[in-house]
Amino acid sequence: MKPVTLQDLLEVENDSFFPGCVCPSTGILVWPTIRNIFFRLIISDWFYSSEPLVDVARKPRAIQVGQVVARAVLHNFAHPPRPSSMLIYATGAGLLKHNGFSRNRYTHYFSEALGGDSWSIEMPFNCEWPPPREGGRLSFTMPGLAAIALFSRIAVTGAVQRIAEEVVEHAMFRANSLLGWQLDYARRKWLVTCCARQVAGYPLKRKWHKGWLERIKPRLVLVEEGCYGHMAVFNATSRECGVAVAEYQHGIATGGHDAYNVAPVLERCEAYRHTMPDYFLGYGAWWNRQFNAPTEKVVIGNPHRTACLDRRTPWVREQGLILVLGEGIETNSYLDFCRQLGSIMSSNYKVVFRPHPLERSRVFALPSAIAQGFQIDREPDIYPSLAGADVVVAELSTGLFEAVGLTRRIFVWNTAKSRFGLPNHPFASFDTVTDLARMIQGDSGAGVVSGGAPEEIWAADWQGRFRSFIDGVFEGKGSGTGKAPPGAGHEG
Repeated sequence: MKPVTLQDLLEVENDSFFPGCVCPSTGILVWPTIRNIFFRLIISDWFYSSEPLVDVARKPRAIQVGQVVARAVLHNFAHPPRPSSMLIYATGAGLLKHNGFSRNRYTHYFSEALGGDSWSIEMPFNCEWPPPREGGRLSFTMPGLAAIALFSRIAVTGAVQRIAEEVVEHAMFRANSLLGWQLDYARRKWLVTCCARQVAGYPLKRKWHKGWLERIKPRLVLVEEGCYGHMAVFNATSRECGVAVAEYQHGIATGGHDAYNVAPVLERCEAYRHTMPDYFLGYGAWWNRQFNAPTEKVVIGNPHRTACLDRRTPWVREQGLILVLGEGIETNSYLDFCRQLGSIMSSNYKVVFRPHPLERSRVFALPSAIAQGFQIDREPDIYPSLAGADVVVAELSTGLFEAVGLTRRIFVWNTAKSRFGLPNHPFASFDTVTDLARMIQGDSGAGVVSGGAPEEIWAADWQGRFRSFIDGVFEGKGSGTGKAPPGAGHEG
């Protein structure tokens, strides 16, 4: 049976075995460490035909990794962390260049709201060394995580290996019996190894996280991917140390997202909640209603979007410009899509492909002849591109929602993948490139989104909402109590 919705897929973990399997050294659940990987192996097999969502054959670039680790060690030594009210743990995927420096569009505004009373720790995105951070106050996670990864290779005991095999085997059995999906030997071996090494690294990872908390002494930790399984030890450690954790929304969080939706048995499980952030800071009430992750949902808004809209005056919409948003994985499919669309649109239209951050560097490195019949968008920030487009097209992208109020017409490519990932969206859909061309060139008004950005999706006054949230956390209200801080917009 092919999973029609994420709920079909979540039945795999709806079993009492998963809440009962813990790391023998830390007591932290094992399932979260491979949960997203396992689900995405299934999602990849069902919905990604040209490129895998999880590439088990990918090897780390040892020389480049070594160089970045060395630079990160020197940077961290020269910039020791200082005590701050807020610790920010980010991936570095949100970096933008600003006056010769880098600024994280996801975290900069939160730090600024506290007058710079924060310290960030980040992973260099795509193993590329970033420009100096605006305002400093930054360390890199790579040296510590690299050391943990190396240690975990030799720290796998027989007990840990057996636990990893049991978890993977049970998940495989459930997936096969419920969905008819099977994991081949090579990927099974890779997944067991991955699970065993991750669990073997739990004790050292917990010690490493405690070290950051002891040095910075934060009253709140903001994280980028708090609901993802790889953050389980970080979240559990922070809770043990009495420090609240909040994930700031940084992309799509829908009823089709595996990181933000869980089976009933995990939703009710206190041990699983222990591996999750205390709070999720959503863009708006609409997003917070889409998922059931066991975390306190608070409406904050989108700081970067607000800042960009505040300075939108110079932006001019180009009549006939069709902006196609990539989703980061099946790049070649999107390039073919843009070629086909460009070949059948009249000369009054221009097709532009905007790559996802995950694929940007490799798309920019392609020969110019690749973009036959369309152009490549190289603008670092998405908002000028959205505001300059007459039409926005995507299959799975937060940009669809970000375009509301900026772009006149918005279309979703109706595929099995988009139906799975966006089960509840407010946009017009199309099935084929020909259908899209007809809808765009016709006079039907298809795809037109009236009015500005709805408050339900993009809440206003993020500064006031965030300040209320911070005040509540710093006063000890709401953290771990099941109650949101007063005035923060709980659930919207």
